[in-house]
Amino acid sequence: MNGVVEGSAQVLSAEAFSLNSGGGATGDLLVPGTPRLILNGSARVGETVTGTGPESPTGWRITLNSGASVGRLVTRDTGGAIPAVSPPSFPAGTRDVAINAPSQEIGEFSTVRNLTLNSGAGPREIPPGTYGSFTANSGSSLVLGQAGSAARATYHFQRLALNSGSALKLVGPVEIVVATAVSLNAPMGEPHHPEWMECRIAAGGLTLNSPARFDGYVTAPHGAVVLNSQAVLTGGVQSDRLTLNSGSRLIALAAVQRPPELLITSPSAGSLVPAGVVQPVAIENHGGAAPSGAGLWVGEDSVGQLAVLPGSVDWLPDRLGVQRLQARAYPVNGDVVASPEVEVRVAASLPVVSGFASAEGFAVGPVAGQEGWEGAGEVYASQEDDWAIRLPAAPEAGWAAIYYSPDEPGAAVFAGGFIRPHAASSPSEGLVAEFAGAQVAFVRSSNPFEGEFMVLSVSDQTGAGGIWRRVDRPSPVSLDGEGRAANRVEVSFRYDHSTDRWDFHVDGLAVAADLKAPPFEEAHRRRLRFAGSAEGDTELDDVYVDRENRAFEDLDRDGIDDHWERYFGTDPTRDDRSDDADGDGLSNVVEYVLWTDPTLADSDGDGLSDALEHRLGLNPLEFTYPTDDDEDGRSQIEELQAGTDPTDFFDGTVPVLNVVSAPGDPDGLLIVQVSRPGGIPWPHAPVRFEAGAGGACFATNPDSTITHSEIELRSDEQGRVTVYIRRAATEENP
Repeated sequence: MNGVVEGSAQVLSAEAFSLNSGGGATGDLLVPGTPRLILNGSARVGETVTGTGPESPTGWRITLNSGASVGRLVTRDTGGAIPAVSPPSFPAGTRDVAINAPSQEIGEFSTVRNLTLNSGAGPREIPPGTYGSFTANSGSSLVLGQAGSAARATYHFQRLALNSGSALKLVGPVEIVVATAVSLNAPMGEPHHPEWMECRIAAGGLTLNSPARFDGYVTAPHGAVVLNSQAVLTGGVQSDRLTLNSGSRLIALAAVQRPPELLITSPSAGSLVPAGVVQPVAIENHGGAAPSGAGLWVGEDSVGQLAVLPGSVDWLPDRLGVQRLQARAYPVNGDVVASPEVEVRVAASLPVVSGFASAEGFAVGPVAGQEGWEGAGEVYASQEDDWAIRLPAAPEAGWAAIYYSPDEPGAAVFAGGFIRPHAASSPSEGLVAEFAGAQVAFVRSSNPFEGEFMVLSVSDQTGAGGIWRRVDRPSPVSLDGEGRAANRVEVSFRYDHSTDRWDFHVDGLAVAADLKAPPFEEAHRRRLRFAGSAEGDTELDDVYVDRENRAFEDLDRDGIDDHWERYFGTDPTRDDRSDDADGDGLSNVVEYVLWTDPTLADSDGDGLSDALEHRLGLNPLEFTYPTDDDEDGRSQIEELQAGTDPTDFFDGTVPVLNVVSAPGDPDGLLIVQVSRPGGIPWPHAPVRFEAGAGGACFATNPDSTITHSEIELRSDEQGRVTVYIRRAATEENP
């Protein structure tokens, strides 16, 4: 150190350093432990005082060379910590602006990313905000703060540069957060109000070059503050390193006592935490005075205290649902300082079972807040010993949801319940159940007395979007006169969190399997939710979420009924849902849904594989006969195997039609040539003739008395179609 600290300086680490000629501190030099003091030449220490801190570390060296001086050396200082600085936010703006003249406008600041004030641009007022790189050149200045306001205006910069002849001026208190090191060749701050400036640098330090001056307080926990010749800093410094070169001055003022800025850094907002498992809640002070201690509060309940920050408090979540965490500092100057609240959701451990009865702790009334349930439904007693939830239709938008915390993250979980849903006119209005990423709707079927379930399916190729489709195994549900299910229906799911694939069951029967879930919010990955449809109430009862399958016997939890596995010879003791022993392209679980034979590639023996019939919408258990419906010479089975359309003679190819002979009189011969796109005649091709206005009709031979307004004929072996046109009789042509 070759420059002078006019005031006191505190050294936090026991690393050897030297004060050279002309350097030193006019006030106290506070150091940790018991160092070895070396005085050379005319070096002077006014007084040495032993503090109350630990004696160690010992023996590390402080050297004062000739001409250096310290007002008082305080050893065994209790020390402290440099406050952490979080990186500034990235700007949302996208415009890079360069100002070259005083008359040039910057425009809307919310869209500005980078700003350069070139020579002669003059002063520019900058509103608080989040920005990228700001540079001021000679003859220009950045003006920050809000005049007349006592509150600090906050600025986030990715980079800040002041070149020679420029300035950064203040009209009110500011907090400036910069991502990287700052180098100043010009003044920054308000000389009469150093307390207005708080500059916090996340990575790097601050360098003042001659004749720069800085009026304010700088915090650089990961960088050095360097004052070069003739540079002056008035205020305060908290940094990893400090260098004062010859002729520089640091005028240390009393630190601005700003209240602590408490933050809960873990768990994060929106997190799902398991009930009954201790959670460490991390608390930090991100600026301001260090509090004498802090505590954690959950709602209005004090959970634990900390003597020093950063640190963590152990919290045992014992109430299900949304909980609000807050850190509070012990009184500082008589005021309690609190962190922003962090909302987390305490989830039930498996198994979750709710019959909504009084014996389980439920009471008639809103379900929200009862036993961990959330929503807008109503618990009611349908009978003395049979309670349920009523989920109203829109516009009340009734729903009920429970969050769960698995004991084995990533594995399959089962969930279900009994519902009496109202059939809606479309899936979007009939969404009645969601489990993690699975979504199910209940809609009216083509039979007015029945409803059916539909599932939201996503393409395996794209993994995005999703379409509503019918389930693979029909599951009609009888409706009452109001369009609601006549009886309670058991719906259940199997959801694999490791693959985001799911199965759906109705009354214990698998009706859809191995569906890919659409993208969904992370917060809802552990949620079971039921809702009223847009057109009618839904009744809900006997809900569960469990690691075990409660819909049917399933020892290995692979989503396949053990009775089916034993009947067809698959293994009920291991998860073999993805196996495909017969090689037909259908996994065991899909064959279970379709009830096809997993040991036979063609369960009905019609020559078409089960997978092909399933893909084409045919019944793999119903024999498909080798008919030739489009009369193209190939049977339906042959076409399906070849991938062509058994209902289209042309199989999607557009034929070429040319008239080779047109009638020369009102009644005459019309010959049309049918060819393939390459010009090859197309025999036996169907061609349809339709009469337009004027009353013409068609006959198949010149002497026929039978005519048609429209007729379909086949081409001959040469690809020609012959038809005779008859004109309707008129007064001019009787």
